[in-house]
Amino acid sequence: MLDLIFHAKAGNFKYYADHKRGTVDVWHDSQRWVFKQNRKGLKAFKRNIYHAFSNNGRTPVVKITGQYPSYQIDTFC
Repeated sequence: MLDLIFHAKAGNFKYYADHKRGTVDVWHDSQRWVFKQNRKGLKAFKRNIYHAFSNNGRTPVVKITGQYPSYQIDTFC
């Protein structure tokens, strides 16, 4: 389960805000999603991110890059 704190597009001040402790940043397509840190572990968090950004399998996620607490999602367009 992912707990979204906020979502911001490039140009919004939240997009450029500093990272806050206890959160994980996910960057994709000039957008930033900030999630509450998942207590179940990093592997489960990445699996949930992969599922969320693949739109139930309709948009293939190519890879998740980066390291805790900031990740980049690459998908096929």
